[in-house]
Amino acid sequence: MRTRLVLALARVEGRAGLLLRRASAGELLEGLWGLPGVSVPDGKDPAGVLGARAPDALGLRLEVGREIATVTRLLTHRRLEMRIHHARLRGGIPTGSVGLRFTTAGEASSLPTSTAMLRAIEASGGWSNAVPRAGTGRKRAGEQRKALTSRGPTV
Repeated sequence: MRTRLVLALARVEGRAGLLLRRASAGELLEGLWGLPGVSVPDGKDPAGVLGARAPDALGLRLEVGREIATVTRLLTHRRLEMRIHHARLRGGIPTGSVGLRFTTAGEASSLPTSTAMLRAIEASGGWSNAVPRAGTGRKRAGEQRKALTSRGPTV
């Protein structure tokens, strides 16, 4: 039986693209780039845990908004459930931060990432919404995308 692991991920958009974070040593998906996030204990609110743990775990102060997508990946020994939330930086990225950067789709294509994180980015709006442009429409309030993918060769 697979163990369930819930991650709360922050989708932070800016003029320079989408905020990505490189997972540190010992973390799930170590060394790979993806949306910043934290693990959520059973029964806890993902948005609340993300907002509370982000300063220490990610080095970010976040204003966490609504959940916009859920992505589930079936790994060898885990059922990974990623709950993606709109989020806004409070105070910006701290000076000297390593492993945090705003990235465009073109730049991200050269960064090592997991299929799971690519699915999370796609399900939460892809790269097209990561760089706001004048006159473009945003998603309607309450619209949510879901993706369920099976275990693939890359995790």
